[in-house]
Amino acid sequence: MKFFLDTADVGELREAAASGLVDGVTTNPSLIAKTGRKLDSVVREIVEIVDGPISVETISTDSAGMIKEGLEFVKIHKNIVVKAPLTREGLKATKALASEGIALGRRRITLSTSGVVPEIARAATEIGCLLAVSFHATTDEVRDRLVPINKRWNIETLLEALRAYPNLSNSERITFEYVMLDEVRGALKG
Repeated sequence: MKFFLDTADVGELREAAASGLVDGVTTNPSLIAKTGRKLDSVVREIVEIVDGPISVETISTDSAGMIKEGLEFVKIHKNIVVKAPLTREGLKATKALASEGIALGRRRITLSTSGVVPEIARAATEIGCLLAVSFHATTDEVRDRLVPINKRWNIETLLEALRAYPNLSNSERITFEYVMLDEVRGALKG
């Protein structure tokens, strides 16, 4: 098992990395925006803290913009993994980035979803890229609050789709993303 921190807070990341338990980082435009900093500077600082995969999600909503951003992201550091949202445009961009015409291996591309179950199988068959799931909770009760799409496709349904994801192995794995929310952690502590 590998532990990836879903954050753009470099202070939080430094603290967690000091424990020796952080294998990688996954981040997204919302987390970057909360820092009030530019994506480029945050990502450059993250790669200095963690020597592992750094998933950076595109900001653009159109495939052309996602492709352009993805190609720029991978120039920052060899550990950058391009992450695109599981949308029609994200699928187009991921397919283009994974194609032979662009010098970018599909193991450096991750498709991100909060659990749109029908699109998971499609992404696997059409693109075959890595997958990241914004999981954030281990029970339907908590996940329903944090990830509203869980009400449509609950944890059991999502896990069934993930178990069926083709080519899963030690090198082709699914990343489960959890964000550390004080109000949720406090509730779990009890």
